[in-house]
Amino acid sequence: MLLKIFATAALTLTLFCFRLLATEPAPGEKDVPYKRISVGEYQNFIGNWDDKKDPVLCALIRSAREYSAVFHPAPVMRLRKPFAPDEELFDKELIILIAKVMTAPADTDKAFADATVTETGDTLMIHYRFIDAKSDATYTVKNFLALRIPKRDYKRVLFLENGKQAGELKPSEGGWCNIKLEVQ
Repeated sequence: MLLKIFATAALTLTLFCFRLLATEPAPGEKDVPYKRISVGEYQNFIGNWDDKKDPVLCALIRSAREYSAVFHPAPVMRLRKPFAPDEELFDKELIILIAKVMTAPADTDKAFADATVTETGDTLMIHYRFIDAKSDATYTVKNFLALRIPKRDYKRVLFLENGKQAGELKPSEGGWCNIKLEVQ
């Protein structure tokens, strides 16, 4: 009985240590604080893209103009939410966006989980877990993870989904989004 208790305690401690290691930045990486933007925070939708060619839409949105190239207003009766963040937000912050077309999940905010944002020098890394929840829905949605981070110039942005690279941007070379969008 004592051996069983000791083995259970050792296993619990081992799993706890692995969880700590998984959320700690790698040597040389620094945590970047962020605030998640809920899917329903603004009254808008993401425009269409060829999700067969590019299954993950990745963007580092630096201005209201770039934001409006991705998100489009959804004016419907009775809703009174803003269509987009105030332009002043982009004076101090950037928005990281990861979007996918998927079968409608029961809770859109839970399809993307365990986000961590780190930086090493001029490289930004977004680690997240995508949960392909089984759903009885018969339709698809363009779901997303959007994070507000402090404004900084990054030369490279890596998007890491479930431990594998899902996208890369080079904003210093004009690559703020992995799909071609017209900025008005």
